[in-house]
Amino acid sequence: MPGDYLAVAGALGLFALGMSAAVAGLAALFSEPGRVLGALTFFLAGNAISGLSAAPELLPQQWGAVGQWLPIGAGGSLLRSASYFDGCGASFPAAVLTAYAIGGLVLVLIGRKRLGTAPAEVVEETVASPELVPAR
Repeated sequence: MPGDYLAVAGALGLFALGMSAAVAGLAALFSEPGRVLGALTFFLAGNAISGLSAAPELLPQQWGAVGQWLPIGAGGSLLRSASYFDGCGASFPAAVLTAYAIGGLVLVLIGRKRLGTAPAEVVEETVASPELVPAR
């Protein structure tokens, strides 16, 4: 990718963090249905309306705007801005990805706290006998 290495790497890192934190947060909160919801929303629908292959302005007006509120659309716009336009126009996509990252991590913490309140199963400890067992 052309452009400043650190800016491009930062854009890719924020995109990866926002996407993975959002899916992990949904999975922590809703278990298997959360993973399915994340995959359908972010990958299936989000990829179609992101405007990555062209520009979001070339999509139907409402869908191009909605696609920029999802991590894939925001990540593509942020990467395009960092690579080709010296970071101009990167504030909105960076804010969207930061919100997904923070929101996803908060959902992970809520899901972990909810899992931590479940009664733990008591496991009896077994003590190994000091006798040697012959090999067969």
